[in-house]
Amino acid sequence: MNRWNTSLIVLGLSAILALTIAAEFRREPAMAADAPPAVDKPVFQCAQPDYTKWQSISAGMDEGDVIDRLGQPLAKPDPFDRNTDVAYTWEYGYLTPKSVVFSRPPSFRIWFQRGKVFQLEDPFNGVFSKDGRPTVPQPLWPEESPPYTHYPRWLDLRWYPASGQYPMNYEVEIGELHFDGNPDLPGGWNTKVLRSDIPYLAAEAEGAGRGRWRVRAINALGIGEWSDYREFSFSR
Repeated sequence: MNRWNTSLIVLGLSAILALTIAAEFRREPAMAADAPPAVDKPVFQCAQPDYTKWQSISAGMDEGDVIDRLGQPLAKPDPFDRNTDVAYTWEYGYLTPKSVVFSRPPSFRIWFQRGKVFQLEDPFNGVFSKDGRPTVPQPLWPEESPPYTHYPRWLDLRWYPASGQYPMNYEVEIGELHFDGNPDLPGGWNTKVLRSDIPYLAAEAEGAGRGRWRVRAINALGIGEWSDYREFSFSR
């Protein structure tokens, strides 16, 4: 092998070595042994029956009628004697994550007694979307009442979830009347808008006096209408 070929081989090997070193420097740094592992964000889970079929269920139907319309339930009790007055439920859907508004995750449940439907339970208080867009949430708490006396002035705001395509988020408008404001004019209120991904919001009122709040829902298909106002007040 002549001196010229040898030089070419050396240059070629040097170029490969340089590229290898550069690639090593471009790599992401290794994770330290004591670093926390990467955690995937939780995925929102939801199961809802067809609203039209759900609304076709009525008191007095037997189990077979329900299955014909809705199919098999997601959950039902273990077999037992249906000829007793013990009430039992079938579950046909649920909303998650669990909300502090409800003692158990909001669900679609059908209540039976002696094999017959006697009650339906849904998360939306009977208000269903026709096209997947959010319905108007219904304020649940607080009810309009005499002035609150507690301090700090924390508000515990709750409402029935909106129906429609999930996941669902909410905007809550909280307004407090200016000291000399006119309640009939928009400028008479000091207003802020907060967000929540569950039908609950804890917020602090800034001063004593009269206030009001309302809520609307948002999903991938659009922004829903505002609910009616609910009023509150603090005496101090």
